[in-house]
Amino acid sequence: MLSFARMRSDPRTGDRSGYLSDPDTDPIDTPGWLYADRTSYRTNSYRRTATALRTLAGMVGWEPFLRGMRLYSERWRYRHPYPHDFFQAFQEGAQVDIPWFFDAVFRDTATVDWSVAVEQKRERKPAGWFQDATGAWKTGEPETEAEAGEAAPDGPPPEGEKKSELGWEIEVMVRRKGTLLLPVKLELRYEGGASETLLWTREEQARSTWWKPLAGRAPSKRKLAAAVLDPERVITLDLDLSDNQWFDDTDDRTPWRWSERAFTQYSHLLHAYGGIGG
Repeated sequence: MLSFARMRSDPRTGDRSGYLSDPDTDPIDTPGWLYADRTSYRTNSYRRTATALRTLAGMVGWEPFLRGMRLYSERWRYRHPYPHDFFQAFQEGAQVDIPWFFDAVFRDTATVDWSVAVEQKRERKPAGWFQDATGAWKTGEPETEAEAGEAAPDGPPPEGEKKSELGWEIEVMVRRKGTLLLPVKLELRYEGGASETLLWTREEQARSTWWKPLAGRAPSKRKLAAAVLDPERVITLDLDLSDNQWFDDTDDRTPWRWSERAFTQYSHLLHAYGGIGG
């Protein structure tokens, strides 16, 4: 019960599992007799459609989603709508203009897998000769261990020593595999509680399969604590959610979770053997 509590209380988990079993054989908008096989028919009729609708609700908002579904149900009740009738009625009721979503998700087999990776290190004090704004040449001094960040950045410096003002050089890399283009948010959390949310738009993803949101920025005064893609978990079509977040601190609970799952599966196997053997 503890291992599968989330599956019992959150139907999105089961829908995603069914969707991932066959995510790209046929589009959802396919006549029933033209599906490749029974698996594709079942996936697109139930699990993939549910996953797509939940993603749609997350993107437009719950209230607009309900308005769109309400108008569609009222307009086409006791009638025989076609897919484009649903697309049109939903956008009218929700007051959104997203035909690209229905074309990409309901009429195509495109998939997507985002991932995020982070590299950060202490800013190094320049050493050598440099020209300032006036054109004069100046020299930098080699950095000390304290300036390089060996001491705790937020703690008080040793007596008589000036606390380092060097920041953090942070590189965040977001990658996209697949051809499904959906706007996705990236939340950056810094030590001390500060955070910011950035958006990787469809237009930017169409130009490149990778994104460096902090490129060109000056070093940060705060160390990055976490980088999380789609922090509100509104896009359930992502093929692999395990690489959608990065944390600076190690999570000691994760090995215990995996161990629990392994022992749970092993206990199920023993129960099955016990049933066979009587």
